[in-house]
Amino acid sequence: MNIIVMRHGEAINQAPTDSSRPLSPYGEEQSSQVGAWLAQEDLCPTHVWVSPYLRTIQTWEKVQQAMESRIEATILETITPNGSAQRVVQSIYEFIDSLYKHTPPLSLDEVNLMIISHLPLVGYLVEELCPNEHSPIMFQPANIAGIRLNNEGQGELLWHGGLIKE
Repeated sequence: MNIIVMRHGEAINQAPTDSSRPLSPYGEEQSSQVGAWLAQEDLCPTHVWVSPYLRTIQTWEKVQQAMESRIEATILETITPNGSAQRVVQSIYEFIDSLYKHTPPLSLDEVNLMIISHLPLVGYLVEELCPNEHSPIMFQPANIAGIRLNNEGQGELLWHGGLIKE
């Protein structure tokens, strides 16, 4: 199973609440470029989880448009900025269990789960999934990390970084 962890694109700082901060025009472009890259690399997600915050929903919309995807995102309250990485990993394991109960059962090799969230959760999530990584993973806006989860639930960090062309 592949997991793509993404921090939302650049957001505008001023809004009535943190959860209502929209993407900036630059953040929209960043998100579109991520979607185009995922499509080019044949890494389009089969399942998507996003935070309920406006900027993550908008990030997915731009990624989705660039990929020409029809995948609907699942909004999860647990992947907000102060969410628990351990709880998200538990949700991933429960998701995997549900795949085995699917008729017919889905092969984990066919599953690409994309999670669009926030700092600090995205960094903690990569650390939780990839305990053998020796240095912390830093996420700028619209940075992504690719993780391969083996059958024992151990993650291997395959790639990480940003794609925006200045």
